[in-house]
Amino acid sequence: MPLRMLWLGTKLMMAPLLYFLWRLGHESIMTNTNRLKRGFTSNDICQRYGEFPETVLHAVRDCKWNKPVWELLIHRSAKNSFFSGNLRDWIEDNLTAHNGRNKGLPWSTTFAIGAWMCWKQRNDEIFNKKTTDVNYLVQRILNQVLIYIKAAETRDLVNNVLDENCMNGTSWQAPSNGWSKVNVDGSWKMDTDIRLLTLRNWDVNIRYVQRSGNIAADLMAKNGHNLPYGAKMYPNPLDICISAFHARKTCNNCFTPFGGGQRLCPGLELSRLELPIFLHHLVTTYRWEAEKDEIIYFPTVKIRRKLPIRVKLIN
Repeated sequence: MPLRMLWLGTKLMMAPLLYFLWRLGHESIMTNTNRLKRGFTSNDICQRYGEFPETVLHAVRDCKWNKPVWELLIHRSAKNSFFSGNLRDWIEDNLTAHNGRNKGLPWSTTFAIGAWMCWKQRNDEIFNKKTTDVNYLVQRILNQVLIYIKAAETRDLVNNVLDENCMNGTSWQAPSNGWSKVNVDGSWKMDTDIRLLTLRNWDVNIRYVQRSGNIAADLMAKNGHNLPYGAKMYPNPLDICISAFHARKTCNNCFTPFGGGQRLCPGLELSRLELPIFLHHLVTTYRWEAEKDEIIYFPTVKIRRKLPIRVKLIN
């Protein structure tokens, strides 16, 4: 399935849903048909009703348990077309057309969440012996759609604010025609030499870009105005850096995997507890050596093999 299809009508979809649709379109979810191909099972029959082979379409659409769910979500005029056609056409049609009963909800999002919830319920019933009422599952699907809509609106609002207030001037931009740009790596004051440019018969536009990603570096650069030229080593953090650290009321987690603000991951403290425990057992029980790897620089700087290591148990 071309990736183009997955972006048709998917403005209100998050990455996990797009990934699930991609796997759905490539028939890579682990139905009994795929498990039989890989030798994981001896037959491909649906384990819930035992009548038909469990293909991808059967697992998320044609199974007797799934049909009542879709019938409560789709419009009655789309019933015949919805339950016909091959997998590729079925996904493409439901990402581009509005087949939903509720006209106020985007059908592409409802369809994606519905397919995902049907697949998840199938796994819960087979592997965890958990059954769910059809009406309850439909209500969960609709609630998830509303949550996704709200999250998408919040995401767009935050991105717009960031684009307007935070992103301007944070990266180098070429000067306009007829202008020259001088980049100075350091802080400035009103009485520093760079300000002497304003005394010349030039049109000068000086712009200060704060080191917002590292407040300590910004404070130390400003503190450097009171010091003589030359390298300066600090055995301990400066008082101004310590004061600024304690004065901050919120923590900046923009570049951590735990998020920040209202979206701060609740597993942050648990992860901090688990990491030292893991490192303790790793250091005291095992030894390891890094395999040969190399750094690549295009399109981004990264390690080609992600620095694999060989771990051995200490005798």
